[in-house]
Amino acid sequence: MKYYVLPLRDVVIQPGITIPLFIERPTSIKTLESAMADGGRILLVTQKDAATQRPRDVDLYGTGTIANIMQLMKLPDQTIKILVEAIQPIELLSVDPVDGILVGTGNPIQLIDDTGDKTNGLRDRIMDALKMYAKMRRFGGDRLRTLANMSNLSLFIDAVISVLGLSTDAAMEILSLQSFEQKLELLLIKINTEIELAQLDENIKNRVKDQIEKNQRDFYLSEKMKAIQKEMGGDEESDFSDLADKIEKANMPKSVRDKAMAELKRLRHMPMLSAESSVIRNYLEELILIPWNKSSDAEFDIDNAEQILNADHDGLEKIKDRILEHLMVLKKTGKSHGSILCFVGPPGVGKTSLGQSIARAMGRVYTRISLGGITDEAHFRGHRKTYIGSQPGRIMDAIKRATVNNPLIMLDEIDKMGRDHRGDPASALLEVLDPEQNKSFRDHYLEVDFDLSNVMFIATANSLDIHPALADRMEIIELSGYIEDEKIKIAKNHLIPRALEQTGLKADDVKFDDDALRHMIRYYTSEAGVRELQRQILTMLRKSLRNHVDGIINFDIDTVEKLLGVRKYKFGIAEEHDTIGVANGLSWSVVGGDLLQIEAITMPGKGNIQLTGQLGDVMKESVQIAKSYIRAGSTTLGIHPDVFEKTDIHVHALEGAVRKDGPSAGITLTTALVSSLTGIPIRRDVAMTGEISLHGRVLPIGGLREKLLGARRAGMNMVLIPSENKKDIADIPEYIYSGMELVFVDHVDDVLKNALVRMPEPINSFVNTSNDVADKISAN
Repeated sequence: MKYYVLPLRDVVIQPGITIPLFIERPTSIKTLESAMADGGRILLVTQKDAATQRPRDVDLYGTGTIANIMQLMKLPDQTIKILVEAIQPIELLSVDPVDGILVGTGNPIQLIDDTGDKTNGLRDRIMDALKMYAKMRRFGGDRLRTLANMSNLSLFIDAVISVLGLSTDAAMEILSLQSFEQKLELLLIKINTEIELAQLDENIKNRVKDQIEKNQRDFYLSEKMKAIQKEMGGDEESDFSDLADKIEKANMPKSVRDKAMAELKRLRHMPMLSAESSVIRNYLEELILIPWNKSSDAEFDIDNAEQILNADHDGLEKIKDRILEHLMVLKKTGKSHGSILCFVGPPGVGKTSLGQSIARAMGRVYTRISLGGITDEAHFRGHRKTYIGSQPGRIMDAIKRATVNNPLIMLDEIDKMGRDHRGDPASALLEVLDPEQNKSFRDHYLEVDFDLSNVMFIATANSLDIHPALADRMEIIELSGYIEDEKIKIAKNHLIPRALEQTGLKADDVKFDDDALRHMIRYYTSEAGVRELQRQILTMLRKSLRNHVDGIINFDIDTVEKLLGVRKYKFGIAEEHDTIGVANGLSWSVVGGDLLQIEAITMPGKGNIQLTGQLGDVMKESVQIAKSYIRAGSTTLGIHPDVFEKTDIHVHALEGAVRKDGPSAGITLTTALVSSLTGIPIRRDVAMTGEISLHGRVLPIGGLREKLLGARRAGMNMVLIPSENKKDIADIPEYIYSGMELVFVDHVDDVLKNALVRMPEPINSFVNTSNDVADKISAN
């Protein structure tokens, strides 16, 4: 059926209601005339945009309402007033212009009359929600009473839509539904949404009101404070003048000074008690404290620098020579940027104190930054000043503490930095340590460039596990541990005087015997450096103070044992006799080198191998390689092949609580297994280190210097070293390995010739030697 379409603006007619409409558009008046001539029925359809004067089909919603024209009245201003009764919603199929008016077709939407308990309950919930909404929007109770008295659900729904002021889209969505239950449920959802929006609006209004009241209060207090200060002879303007004077006296670069003056200008126009004024004031104070153009007198004499290094440190001759070469270049070029030194070595060997001596030798201010455990790059670059509690990073803080722009900054424990979701601090240091970039270092808090090229950086680390790009920017100088004679000299020249000063004793009060110091080093310390030795000396002096009598306290071996108690460490060769299946390996760690004993025993079984002693994956693989090599050449080594099927092997690395890993124990494991399987003892005064291949080749290892020190402390007479490491001996001081025979090996045969008390005799694999095998196993 065709209907004359009357476009409506900003109104959606719900079925079941009677409503007056005012018509003024000529096309709409023509549509009414045609509808009256055709029986007085019309299709009311809402426009999508109320501003459209001549709507087409695309400008109308897809749902309308069929209505009867009850009354038509022409008004004096040519406007027509009609009274319509909405009958039924309809879904439009088409709308076409005919003789200047719109004619449409559609399918009526059948309304389900489902009034009952559920619709009544929904109506009650809507009324409760409207009461809450009325309190927020503050409209009168008359409208609520009118709604409560409406029995016609269509009128009720239309009235609620009007009260809420729902959008045309929302009203059309309700019109398109087929039952009152659906309409009421959707209407309840819309009311709750409006309530939430009203609550949000109320909260925003309250916050704005509170903020306005706070600003008014702050302004009032600020003005009152100004008046009080003025009465007391003070003035806020004088504070600004003081800040301006400090900025001028800080001798800042022009760009920094302009930034500071701009911030000061902002500060002048802010309430004194506002949070932002406090941020800006703190920022200006930090800028003023930075030594922008204040330098220390860095002129130094190389001879004097050498004297200072020799006085502060015994030994380390090559290290001191390299430092003096570095200082000579600095003096010659007059530039402090260039290669950055990084001291790598075990704890207690004097890395940090070397940095202090260099600073003293150069006449520079020394300051230190500890990097251990740092995981946030903001530690170096700082935080934006808008963050609560923000401050400059550690680099600028160190310069501020030094009070000069050319200090020596010690970056301690550079290998101990970590990384997490907040960034990679090692990467943040790349700019700091790069001479081409650090001329314009920008701290996030200060937000201005600072020239770090005049700063001398020295780093320390216990290992070479450093960020590769960071290590590339530094010159690595490795420091090894000390031998006994060096430790004795260091104790006499440095540790004992320092301990006397700490305990209040005088040099004339005590006498340390060299043998006593050597005894203390051997049996009460186990370290590459001298830190533990210093603690033991302090312990002895403190204990001796309780029994201090007139005269000199003589520290000999008996006194050392009396004061320090039972010996803590065993010194010298670990085994008293040459032992089957016990081989002396050499290990390296960040605290230096040490002896690593590997034990192997065999027992009747089914060819299983058991590993203990906290061995890492690489070391476990070395055991498998050693076993495969021995098994492949078993007859050459005097071992019958049947042994591997009838024998279980147990390999253990001593000091089981300490985790061990790495390939350098390969020849040690092989020697222990061969000794256990053949019953031939291993020389107790031989130590060894080297990786092994499946074909028995001995491959090079790292950490040779520290391992030789460990062998020396263990009293070894011979050390077996891979031949490819022979070139490394040139970089190791001779005194470290003096008294020990260094044997360079290429193959496992060379190792066994020197490590075993005798070489195994080859056997014929075709001879039945099962009884011999059983005898060897039982003997082992």
